Amino acid sequence: MTERPLALFRVEGVLLKRSALGCAAWMAARHRDLGSRLTGLAALAFTRPLDAVDSAVATKIAWRTLAGCSDDRLYVLGELYREDRLEDAWNAVGLDLLDRCKRRGDRVVLLSDHPDVALSGLADRLGAERLVCNRFVYEDGKATGALAEPVFHGRADGSFVRKLAAELGADPSRIMAYGCHASDATLLSGVALPCAVTPDLRLRGMASTFDWPIVEA
Repeated sequence: MTERPLALFRVEGVLLKRSALGCAAWMAARHRDLGSRLTGLAALAFTRPLDAVDSAVATKIAWRTLAGCSDDRLYVLGELYREDRLEDAWNAVGLDLLDRCKRRGDRVVLLSDHPDVALSGLADRLGAERLVCNRFVYEDGKATGALAEPVFHGRADGSFVRKLAAELGADPSRIMAYGCHASDATLLSGVALPCAVTPDLRLRGMASTFDWPIVEA
């Protein structure tokens, strides 16, 4: 039997119009503790420019804004976030590509900077094999502000792809990836079959240089 291809979809940008940093700001604004809320929102103001330089550090800082939140509170916030921010934020072109992959019989894995509480049930909803995303670390029922390792961020690279392929028993020559932001270039360059989906200006230039397929809306 021929090994089924593995399709990696970046959730942010390809499937959803919302960013993980936007989710962090939305949740931080609803922190029950006013002091933590204000401190968190102030810290988030610095993460957006930092994200372009070091997305790993920016991701860790963004979610530290929710330190002290109980696990119950975070799950409630995640549910409210899905209802308030995600229901009308889907990208039709990305969903169409995902459906095509499923119809071909490809194994679909979703990759996201969001925490699991914000995207609960997404893999089942989209018919994906797995959702790779971030998870909060809890102590005595409250978030410590840290994310469980390994932290997933915008610049997943070839080493991430190789580790995931080994874990899933996938043939590296049959792995495709879909991204739309310049930060997705490291992911796309680490697979055999990259594809830029409605790419931003920088990724469009890289896709043209390396002759990657480009899918427009």
